[in-house]
Amino acid sequence: LLQSSAGFILAPYLKNIYRLKKDSIRKLSVKLLSFGIALAAISTYFISVFIRYFYHFSIPTVTLLLGAFFIIPIFYYITIVYQLLKINRQKIVLFINIAGTIISFILNIILIPHSSDGISGAILAITITQWLLLLMYWSISNFLSKTQEAVKTTAM
Repeated sequence: LLQSSAGFILAPYLKNIYRLKKDSIRKLSVKLLSFGIALAAISTYFISVFIRYFYHFSIPTVTLLLGAFFIIPIFYYITIVYQLLKINRQKIVLFINIAGTIISFILNIILIPHSSDGISGAILAITITQWLLLLMYWSISNFLSKTQEAVKTTAM
């Protein structure tokens, strides 16, 4: 649920985000990433305390950390997704998300049986997938920026 807060934060400003230049988008992505890190740290702590107090058991620290790291990437790459949609690159977003689904499925098949409780394997799989999605979106964003700069340079 915490990942969806990235979309809720940006939704009222989409019209403005579509008008921003790439440098402003990058700055916004970094600010959102910082917010995501803070949100992940604070929420993981409070979730841990809540579960320990009300349900009288604790979640292993590694599982909590993986959960926190699962939350963070979308806060960076959501603005890249919006920029790709702005320039009619919906197919790129679709293909990256399909790749993420396939990667997650494969990692779950590999990691769940090898984890002691199954849950930590599943959380590790989705955390790795989220960071790979961030890397894919970041890479495609840089590639498109360089391509557009090259087109501008040759047009002059």
